Amino acid sequence: MIRFCTNINNMIQLKKNQLHLMEAFTSAFHDTTSYTVIQGIGGSAWVDNIEQPRTAITLFGDFCILAGEPVGDGVEEQLMEILDSSNKTWSLFVGESEEWIKFFRESSMFYESERYRLSAKKDSFDRKLLQGYVDALPSEFMIEPINEKWYDRVLREEWSADLCSNFSSKEEYLEHGVGFVITSGDTHVAGVSTYSYYDKGIEIEIDTKEDYRKKGFATVLGAKMVLACLEKGLYPSWEAANLISAKVAEKLGYKFETPYPVFSNVEIHQLKLGE
Repeated sequence: MIRFCTNINNMIQLKKNQLHLMEAFTSAFHDTTSYTVIQGIGGSAWVDNIEQPRTAITLFGDFCILAGEPVGDGVEEQLMEILDSSNKTWSLFVGESEEWIKFFRESSMFYESERYRLSAKKDSFDRKLLQGYVDALPSEFMIEPINEKWYDRVLREEWSADLCSNFSSKEEYLEHGVGFVITSGDTHVAGVSTYSYYDKGIEIEIDTKEDYRKKGFATVLGAKMVLACLEKGLYPSWEAANLISAKVAEKLGYKFETPYPVFSNVEIHQLKLGE
């Protein structure tokens, strides 16, 4: 949940009743995790000035989204302290303005990589095509919803924990989350779930156990998730971490929009990727 107000050098963490201050930056945010924060569902929000903010930052899950422009000195240290205040050791920083992108590229502290933005209209999906992908799952596997039984099991496995880890409790997930696992016997081997949610949609997270990759499970699960979201009237947002993920999304009916830069602390990012 949103924390109470905290000051870090030039940055001020907003209370829940102050989140209206982010409205001036709403059009600048493309990442749906920012909507989760702005709507007071989770994460934290920061501005440089209560009266007339020039920069706005949202932090949710692995993503720190920055709009406006960097303000003041020691910005790198401020960002690291913001992470520390939320008990995070690393983040993917997404600059939503040219000023922030320029800042990250000129800093020696950050490693740059790419993600890929995709879009779709809810009425543009071919439901028959999507159901065909779901039905193509080999008979030795099953698709099951992430319910009380699977929620705890998903969190226990390191490879699948991100499917549910952004929810504060099982109860919150069962009320607001949408997710499915592919199972083999009594074991889950792949999953799709709600990474974040807001009033009009969700952000999709897909993970597959290493031994079961390259079996087309991402396509099956992605199709299942899109169908479930359409049934609930939710927009299924898909931001791709790599070109493979982008190709899966296009196969399901998403339109490739643009690559965009993301940044993270060099040492921590390389450690996470095993480089």
